[in-house]
Amino acid sequence: MARLLYRLGKSAASHAWAVILVWLAVLALAVGGVAMSGVNLSNAITIPGTETQNLADRLKDELPEANQGTGRVVFFTEDGSEFTQAQKDGIAEALKATEDVDQVASTSNPFQTQQQLDDGRQQLRDGRQQLEQGEQALAQLRQNLPPGVSEQRILQQRGIDPQQIAQQKAQLEEGERAMKRMGDYRVVSRDGNSAISVVSFSVDQTSVESDTKSAVMDAIKDHPVDGVDAEFSQELAQDISSLVGPAEIVGVIIAALVLLIMLRAVVPAALPVLTALLGVAIATSATLAFSGVIDMMSVTPMLGVMLGLAVGIDYSLFVLNRHRQQLRRGMPMRESIGMAVGTSGTAVFFAALTVIVALVALNVTAIPFLGLMGTVAGVAVAVALLLTLTLTPALLSLAGRRVLPRKVRDAAPREENIDEHDVPLHLRHPWITTLACAAVLIVLALPAQTMRLGLPDASTEPQDSTQYQAYQRIADDFGAGENGPLAVVVDLPGGLNDAEATDKMNTVADRLAQQDDVANVLPGVTTDDNTTGVIQVIPSSGPADAATEELVNNIRDLNGDLQANEDVHVGVAGTTAANIDVSHLLGEKLPLYLGVVLVISLLLLLMVFRSILVPVIATLGFLLSVLAAFGAVVAVYQWGWGGAVFGVHDPGPILSFLPTLMIGILFGLAMDYQLFLVSGMREAYAHGHPARQAVVYGFKAGRSVVTAAAIIMISVFAGFIFADMAMVRPIGFALAIGVLLDAFVVRMLLIPAVMRLLGEKAWWLPRWLDKILPHVDVEGESLAVQGAGQSGTVSEGDAAGSAPVTGRHRAVSGKRRGKSGHGQHAATAAVATAGAAGAAGAAGVSGRTTSHGHRAGAGERTHGHVGNHRTAADHRATYHRGSERRSAGQHHATGTPLGAVADDAQRRGETAGAAENGGSREDAATPGTTGAQRRRGRHAAASTSTCIAEDRAAKPAADVIVRAADPVLRATNQALRVLPDVLDSEEKLLESLAVRGEEAAPHKAMHKRASFEKVMVAGYPVIVARPKAALTRADAPVVVHWHGGAYVNPMTTVHWRWIDALMQRTGAAVVVPGYGLAPDHTVDEALELADGVWDLARSFGPRVFLSGDSAGGGLALAQAMRLRDADDLGVAGLILMAPWVDTTVTNPQIEAYRDADHMLGTDGARAAARWWAGTRDVTDPMVSPAFGDVRGLPRTFVLQGDRDMLYPDTMEFVAELVRANVDTTAVVCEGGPHVYALMVWSSRASEDLDHVVRWMNR
Repeated sequence: MARLLYRLGKSAASHAWAVILVWLAVLALAVGGVAMSGVNLSNAITIPGTETQNLADRLKDELPEANQGTGRVVFFTEDGSEFTQAQKDGIAEALKATEDVDQVASTSNPFQTQQQLDDGRQQLRDGRQQLEQGEQALAQLRQNLPPGVSEQRILQQRGIDPQQIAQQKAQLEEGERAMKRMGDYRVVSRDGNSAISVVSFSVDQTSVESDTKSAVMDAIKDHPVDGVDAEFSQELAQDISSLVGPAEIVGVIIAALVLLIMLRAVVPAALPVLTALLGVAIATSATLAFSGVIDMMSVTPMLGVMLGLAVGIDYSLFVLNRHRQQLRRGMPMRESIGMAVGTSGTAVFFAALTVIVALVALNVTAIPFLGLMGTVAGVAVAVALLLTLTLTPALLSLAGRRVLPRKVRDAAPREENIDEHDVPLHLRHPWITTLACAAVLIVLALPAQTMRLGLPDASTEPQDSTQYQAYQRIADDFGAGENGPLAVVVDLPGGLNDAEATDKMNTVADRLAQQDDVANVLPGVTTDDNTTGVIQVIPSSGPADAATEELVNNIRDLNGDLQANEDVHVGVAGTTAANIDVSHLLGEKLPLYLGVVLVISLLLLLMVFRSILVPVIATLGFLLSVLAAFGAVVAVYQWGWGGAVFGVHDPGPILSFLPTLMIGILFGLAMDYQLFLVSGMREAYAHGHPARQAVVYGFKAGRSVVTAAAIIMISVFAGFIFADMAMVRPIGFALAIGVLLDAFVVRMLLIPAVMRLLGEKAWWLPRWLDKILPHVDVEGESLAVQGAGQSGTVSEGDAAGSAPVTGRHRAVSGKRRGKSGHGQHAATAAVATAGAAGAAGAAGVSGRTTSHGHRAGAGERTHGHVGNHRTAADHRATYHRGSERRSAGQHHATGTPLGAVADDAQRRGETAGAAENGGSREDAATPGTTGAQRRRGRHAAASTSTCIAEDRAAKPAADVIVRAADPVLRATNQALRVLPDVLDSEEKLLESLAVRGEEAAPHKAMHKRASFEKVMVAGYPVIVARPKAALTRADAPVVVHWHGGAYVNPMTTVHWRWIDALMQRTGAAVVVPGYGLAPDHTVDEALELADGVWDLARSFGPRVFLSGDSAGGGLALAQAMRLRDADDLGVAGLILMAPWVDTTVTNPQIEAYRDADHMLGTDGARAAARWWAGTRDVTDPMVSPAFGDVRGLPRTFVLQGDRDMLYPDTMEFVAELVRANVDTTAVVCEGGPHVYALMVWSSRASEDLDHVVRWMNR
């Protein structure tokens, strides 16, 4: 392959103009094909074989009017007033104009329809009144009937037919039932200022032409009505004519700027962009030419544009970069072009082949539209590949030496040397890099667990678009479900007359109306033979809501009872149901496709790299990056994080085919970077470099071009995040974040680090497998072996740049060829030579002496332990135990979480020392990681995530005081054993809540010292306790105290005793919120209460402290974070007693403390946390503050006992506060139980409260 591409590249360079003319002719043919066939795209998704599609096909034949395409026009008055008669007449005239449009069957007049509905309701009311009057008259007649007179005779004389009255009554009751099922269904809003008109087409939704939709909207716009505006639904207004908009163009411009900065010349920066644009034009035109023949979604050609631009620029850049390197080394022009295509072009060929195979493999899902998308995208990549192998060498030939910067065009040839002993920082510490990267990716992947698939509705369109405005106005004035009605298809038994069929339909309608989330059930229609009926159901929720999906499933679940009792079968059709079916099917196919891709990955990389472990770690890396990308997509588009930045104003389900599409595309692109980077490592290893040095060599040689290529691809994809089409935006984001994570985290950091750890093992391959695997020459090695280039000028493959050829024949002959005779002796000699050279190199390295006097071994960076000679006092965290001081190192030796604080302070000291001595630490490499990111990964790699993610330049002191429990406190702890273990399980907790007691009141003695006032804040009682005159102080603080109790238990007398003791010592006014308890109430209600409580507390004084014990400590922290985020910096301090900072209760160290804790349990606590979180995740910082950003919090005092299962989390949180430069004081009570600080009857708790008071007055 390499020799073939070498000849192709030289030939294209020799016949440059001919190649250019051929490609221009191809472009002309493609554009001509589009001009002849036209463009016909849609946003409808159909999958043959789904229930919805089968029903749609049936209705098309049996009940065509029920399968017609529709669109909606929403009219509304500009000033919000009721429509006038003149405005109604004007709207009617505008609607009448639409009936002349081709494919329009009818257009409803909303005012006439509403009048009919109102008249029908009035008739039912009048009929009921008349019936009641008739029944009353009949009853009176019977009562006054003379003896012996026949009732029937009298009734006949007066023209009264009791049987007719009974029939009328039955009809009336049936009408009332139907009206009850319809509910308050309207087409004109109740306030009379908006109305919905339905445009019905003569063909199904997918067959409505774009010109028809435009003509309908134009007809309305051409008949304006004074004071009235109109918006058009998504079915009418979605514009799919523009494939490239301003945002996409900006992405291409950014890519061009990156090229210009990297290549430092205009000509080489323009070449990749030109080839990519030409490729996109050809592939897109060819795709659109078939849109009139094949059902094609609007997003299909967009995907080709997206991928064509990205890979087109990247592939051309790789060949161009190799050509420039060779020109600088003095290789002749045409020879260099041929060699660039033969080496880098070979890598590009296999990379493109990987992408194409992954995309075309989408056809294995047996989902036509998805397979077509993959095929079209594969064609775009194939065109980009062909252009790279032919047009790029032609343009390089015409450009000549102008591909080089002006300063080096006439410079003497030079060989680029790479020092593989100068090891990059992340490869000097491969274990840390590996664990940190894995932790980051796993944390990012966590949101993917909640992924919900669906298809976008009009709520995802730009807020200023007419379809979004129509959707919102319908939702506001008529209910969200009006945007996505369901069509329930009823299969009736044969041989029914009209009355029997109607009765069956009414029975089904009654069952439908009983379902949750049903707003209206409209009267049904049946076929002439009474075998099929259709009932329209309007949900209460929107088309993309989870409740609507559940409703569809519930309706389908009715079949068991309906078939058994009524001999009928129901199915759900319509656009909303179709979207649900499509999403469900795509979710089922996702694991299959992922498995196919992973198998392809393993087999391909096995052949390319001839290694077992390299394919495995590459595939696992891809899996991590794609899952992390899934998590990011869910966080932004489903949860709404960063919605203002990415234009996500209405979060909803993830585009149903996006995960499958992401896997295919990201797999191909991931293997691109794997090939370009690791092939350089492979070749350096084959050329005699030790395995670990080969990793460094290949990484350093390929990192610049791979970095540029990745930035270009990210820029192109990111441009589509702000595209006009709603379906395209999440695809652009997913691919941009996926490439970002895979290229920079996995391929540039994780894979090299793992390979450096593996060393020689990375390239292990069993002999039997080596014999049967085909030899894939990705690096273009055969060109050098066969003498295709000039002697001494050919280096390693695409990424590795210029590895020396020492030891090459050892690798080729001894490892790969295995020849006998002379070749074998040559191999032996080569091995001996390489071994000698390697030994000499090792000796040279080991002979170097570091600046600190020790000798560095082979492969070790020679900076030594920078800062080793610094004094321990420079980076010591000091602790107190009574009057005794203990160093951080001493505490760390105990193995308790307390050592985490010491460790952290010591690491910061070392970092500062390294900076002062000119060294560097990886700790300072990536500042700015949030507390949530660190927290989620802390139990997987606690020692590495904290080391890497934080900037250690500052050195705040960790003021941690360790004190022993007094006998009273120890006895209290033992007495706690008799308490029931209600938190051991969810069942026990629920049983205890059934007999939950009332909230405790302040004890009697406290009333002598304080006055109490109960006020209502946000609907909850808040007690304000203020000291009486004897304790009142002018400078007294205000304390807001949130009580603990796992969010499920009320205030106790223990809490009031602590508050009493605090008030006696400080004269403080204490505000005690009585927040609602789980499971009946959630954190969101408490947060609303907290806002009001803060305003109340500030009215009592300027110095306000937030305090809390256990769960209350978590609430106090949540309140402080909210105030900080609102830029309210008025909190004087935080007082936290055994705060529950992590409600996930997942810290593995907790197990070591469970037996010593006689109050808490894990399973019950987790259940309480779930209830308390409500709609939030338990990792939400408002539920678990440890997952939040602690920077900017006020000074904090923490009191914690070590006979408490929360102890590990608390001490880790203390360390987090210290890292964030929060002024923190912590008291650890050895032998103290959970919330020991509240137990003021003990001297230990009382003395610690005195310490808190001194701290408050500081």
